[in-house]
Amino acid sequence: LPPQLYGRGARLLLGLSLVLIAFNLRPLFSSLSVLLPEVISEAGLSPVGASLLTTLPVVCLGIFAPFAPRLAQRFGAERTLLGVLVLLAIGTALRGFGSTPLLFFATLIAGAAIAVANVLLPGVVKRDFSDSAAIMTGLYTMALCGGAAAGAGLTLPIEHAIGSWSGALAAWSVSVFAVILIFAPQALARKPQ
Repeated sequence: LPPQLYGRGARLLLGLSLVLIAFNLRPLFSSLSVLLPEVISEAGLSPVGASLLTTLPVVCLGIFAPFAPRLAQRFGAERTLLGVLVLLAIGTALRGFGSTPLLFFATLIAGAAIAVANVLLPGVVKRDFSDSAAIMTGLYTMALCGGAAAGAGLTLPIEHAIGSWSGALAAWSVSVFAVILIFAPQALARKPQ
């Protein structure tokens, strides 16, 4: 059964939170692609290493997505989403250290988090917004596309402002941490469904 949402404000805040979560699920992919030539030259990646780094998040989608239903059954969908947001923030932030092994490890962590969130988010939207599922699905799909576009379009300006490719990759963790602050009180206040 869908959880009770008390008041219009709580419902709007939850809807906003879900859209913001969706926005943060794509910059990991697109931010690296625009910086790939610099990452290859400065990190000394071979063509095989560069290919592995760019395909690793996509591979994670297939490997870790099947774990999402069990995690949601055990901890609840909201708390699982909160947990994977924390992992996504950590993985994205760790990409800022510039270490090649850490870059792969951080990408693996963040990719696993995105895989689980990709499975859970549509279900939470349909469960909690069953009366407006089409609008909410459209909004979170638009946010997914917007996150990908932002990652592709803003990463280079961020790199020029910060002065390093690793800092530009890590900068995307700021928006994830912001969503955690908004979503955490909601996720922790609800009993697992």
